[in-house]
Amino acid sequence: MKISELLKDWGIEKKVFTITVDNASANDSMQAHILNLIVQDGLDVISGALDKIRDSVKYVRGSQTRENLFQNCMETFKDALCNLAEVDKSYKSLPSDLEWERAELICELLQPFAELTKMISGSSYPTANLYFMQVWAIKCWLRDHEDSSDPVICDMVENMNEKYEKYWEEFSDILAIAAVFDPRLKFAFLEFCYNILDPSTTKSKLAHVRKKMDQLFGAYKKDTSNVASTSKVSRRNVPFGYDGFYTYFSQKHGGNGKSPLDTYLEESGLDMVQFKNLNLLSYWKDNSGRFKELALMACDVLSIPLTTVASESAFSIGSRVLNKYRSCLLPSNVQALICARNWVRGFEELGDEFEFVEEEGTIVAV
Repeated sequence: MKISELLKDWGIEKKVFTITVDNASANDSMQAHILNLIVQDGLDVISGALDKIRDSVKYVRGSQTRENLFQNCMETFKDALCNLAEVDKSYKSLPSDLEWERAELICELLQPFAELTKMISGSSYPTANLYFMQVWAIKCWLRDHEDSSDPVICDMVENMNEKYEKYWEEFSDILAIAAVFDPRLKFAFLEFCYNILDPSTTKSKLAHVRKKMDQLFGAYKKDTSNVASTSKVSRRNVPFGYDGFYTYFSQKHGGNGKSPLDTYLEESGLDMVQFKNLNLLSYWKDNSGRFKELALMACDVLSIPLTTVASESAFSIGSRVLNKYRSCLLPSNVQALICARNWVRGFEELGDEFEFVEEEGTIVAV
């Protein structure tokens, strides 16, 4: 309610499409930082082995003498610690052979989570069409490892699956829609993913996503008067002498009853290999003339941020802006300092016309 009130006070309540939140307890239902939570639940099962490995690293780094001794013992990390245990009797955290094997297997199993976390935690933000694929891949990964020969791995996957189902039992509709807005994927991709997970529910899930797309697109459609007004403006822009042809063409090809959404979905998808590095936002911008309101809807959906890194980074500098030596700054001055930092680091230099200096908590251009 507080956020809603502020948006109204600022006059931007109709300009906000999504809100990205941190993983505070009050936000658990908003599905933030779920990847980390899933992995942590899994790692709890093998915490004993991990603690030994971590303690071993801490022990070796505890002094220069230990590091030198470790270097003399080192062939592989595992063998080096075995040798270290023989020559240094105070070292008590050596993992067993079974714990080493289990740790190596866990490292391999968690690779998909590492790749996805890396993808959505960078400063170059991926568009939202990539997210559905990654979430689906993790679901497949968990299912494939439910019957591992190692009982500890089975327990680990069970814990992770429980957390996964808690937050992703129903795939977020908006993320499925984002995948459809990739002209290389469309509904064929959703059909492929749903079929692998459960063919019996594929049809109903596809129908559900299409229904949601129709509902969302309805909010973007302009009313009849606006369309008519746009049509008159368009005619005024027709090259001299082509008025009659434009009317003829509009009546023949513009009255087929198909919405831009129908037209987009019926067109053949782009080749995945040929358009491997397709910039989706540029694609929809370039095709905005053909798809009209649908292009605006697509850009809004695809622009949903998949990471809280940017917002967290902004607030993590608070202790450096407002510290014990500068604890009496006015709110307006704190805001100026943070904004100026963002401007200086977030944009290319335009020249040396201005130099920003701080005078008594205020940013001044000189």
